Amino acid sequence: MKEKIDFVVTWVDGSDPNWLEERNKYLTEKVAEIDDLNSDCRFREMGTLRYWFRTVERYAPWVNKIHFITCGHLPKWLNTNNEKLNIIKHSDYIPSDYLPTFNSHVIEFNLHRIKELSEYFVLFNDDMFLNDYVREEFFFKNGLPRGSAILSPIFPVNSFRRVIFNSTILLNRNFDFRTSVRKNFRKFFSLQYGWSKNITNIFYSLYKDLCGFKESHTANPLLKSVLKEIWEKEGKTLDKLSRNKFRTSEDIIQWLIKNWQYMSGKFVPIRPGYTKFFYMGRDNVSIIKSIRDSKYKVICINDGELNNSFQESKKAIIEAFEEKFSQKSSFEKD
Repeated sequence: MKEKIDFVVTWVDGSDPNWLEERNKYLTEKVAEIDDLNSDCRFREMGTLRYWFRTVERYAPWVNKIHFITCGHLPKWLNTNNEKLNIIKHSDYIPSDYLPTFNSHVIEFNLHRIKELSEYFVLFNDDMFLNDYVREEFFFKNGLPRGSAILSPIFPVNSFRRVIFNSTILLNRNFDFRTSVRKNFRKFFSLQYGWSKNITNIFYSLYKDLCGFKESHTANPLLKSVLKEIWEKEGKTLDKLSRNKFRTSEDIIQWLIKNWQYMSGKFVPIRPGYTKFFYMGRDNVSIIKSIRDSKYKVICINDGELNNSFQESKKAIIEAFEEKFSQKSSFEKD
């Protein structure tokens, strides 16, 4: 890859009193009831951000720029003078009609408005960590993002699944599924996926319409031009989404961008299983083991309702990171 690859990471400190005051101005009982989308744990700061930067510096030193997305507040330890760091406030790129926003979908679907952002970028949440060395070709190959287009039906059994379901509706509205499969046969049926995943794809490709893709919480390589294309085709839908101050079951998830790339054939197949999703609290032992042995290239350490011992989990995970990444990165103040 001769092209420059950027990383984008979104971050919020849910304990910031100014942020809380602003959030509470717009928080209604109706929003508060949707616990699985807007509960306090969704905004809770885990104290692991400095290790995100340390893992990037160790495992992906080739990254061009890191765009650090925040509502305006910053960690006290962050070295804002690092030449690779581009601090972006929501007000720097999100239209004023959509602000303030407490909706991660709005923050992510407007990223194409960042002028400095490369055509090739990898989108991280702050709970997604590089866990082993990666080359540029791990995310992009021959000018295209890597991905595993594994078909899987989406059942809207809760608010979060409903958001994924909404995104699948948009894909079916903009693509003829069978045409996409036929044009990109070797990408939907690849040796990279293994025989079982290919059998799955054969089964679900018999249907006339797309049933959905198998999703995973991981860092996604994306094309800026594809996000622009989605706005061109579905501008009214994204404008409506962007006016939701908080996440709702009517939203669309940023996985739509990755899946739009699949349906367009703008991707190169990669073997699934390079990433692992963990819940803090429930999976602490596995999280710590994974950090130590680097079995997976990318790990997601998700905080949620299942984490009933946040402080204990946080302490144990930070200790594991500190054991392996004790040296400060250049993104931290001396």
